[in-house]
Amino acid sequence: MAIPDPDGTYRIAQVVRNLNPKVYIIMCTRYVEDVEDLYKLGANEVIPEEFETSVEIFARVLGWYLIPCDEIDKLVSEVRADGYDMLRSMALAKSRVVDLELHIPEIEITGFRVEKETEVAGKTIREIQLRSQYGVTLLAIRCGDRTIPNPDTSEKKRSVRGISFI
Repeated sequence: MAIPDPDGTYRIAQVVRNLNPKVYIIMCTRYVEDVEDLYKLGANEVIPEEFETSVEIFARVLGWYLIPCDEIDKLVSEVRADGYDMLRSMALAKSRVVDLELHIPEIEITGFRVEKETEVAGKTIREIQLRSQYGVTLLAIRCGDRTIPNPDTSEKKRSVRGISFI
């Protein structure tokens, strides 16, 4: 349920819960201050617009800093799963971002993780043929806390948790 009328939201939550105690109610509210009251009225999940907007901004900033999509999705899921407690307490966990000062609007720059099971793991950049096969230019490789800017084509992607930035 997502309606722009806070009073109506309260009334609907109450009526729906009274009509069917087993129905699963997901509600959207504009303000964080309404969350607890809606839970008390019987909502199973309450999504506050204020927090959801923050989560979306957070996700986009991480994307701009080339954090891989799977890692962003995991972080966003964690924030949502704990009922936005992380945002409520403002005790945000430190996120690891790459300090790149490169932003060219005409060019798409993204990151991806190379897992041990993939066919490119353990191969050199030359063997993978990123540019000739995929039209991709590799800017850096991140292995744990180590970043290799402008890697040589003989560089291998060794780390299971290595993140390659393209």
